[in-house]
Amino acid sequence: MKEKNTYKDDISIPKETIIYHSKTALLFSLAFYVGIILLGIYFIYNEDYFGLLFLGLGIYSIYIQIKKLRDKRPQIIINAEGIKLKDEDLVSWENIKNERIFTKFRRYSSTNYFGFNDKQIEIGELDIHFDNLENLLHVYRVRFENNNS
Repeated sequence: MKEKNTYKDDISIPKETIIYHSKTALLFSLAFYVGIILLGIYFIYNEDYFGLLFLGLGIYSIYIQIKKLRDKRPQIIINAEGIKLKDEDLVSWENIKNERIFTKFRRYSSTNYFGFNDKQIEIGELDIHFDNLENLLHVYRVRFENNNS
C-alpha cells in the first residue's frame, strides 16, 4: 500500500500536461441554460413576467458558455518547471506553495478547486478529474525536485 506522503515519478505521465475546457461539460451546461430560456419563455407566454429573469439569466449564461467553448487556449499547463495558468506567466515550482485540490461545500452543492499560493481555479469544467490532477501535481513536483537536487 502506498504511503500518503511518499510520491514517485510515474513514467506514464508525459513531460507536460495541457488541460483544456471540457467540451462535454460545457455542452451539458448549454443544454441546461437552453432549458432555462424555454422556461422563461413559457412564463412570459403565460403573462408571468417573472420569466424575464429566467430569460435574462439563460441568455447571459449561454453567452458565457459559448465564450468558453470558443476559447481553444489551454487553461492550465503543468510540467516539471512549474504551472502556467491561462493569461499568466509560468510559476516555477520553487515559488509554488500549498498546491492542492479541494472541494468547497455550499448549502446544496459542491465545487472542486485547484489552488496554489493564493490562487483558486475552479476545475469542474476542465477536461481532467480532480484525482488525476492531484496525481499530476505530485509527479511534476517530484520531477522538479529530482532535477534540482
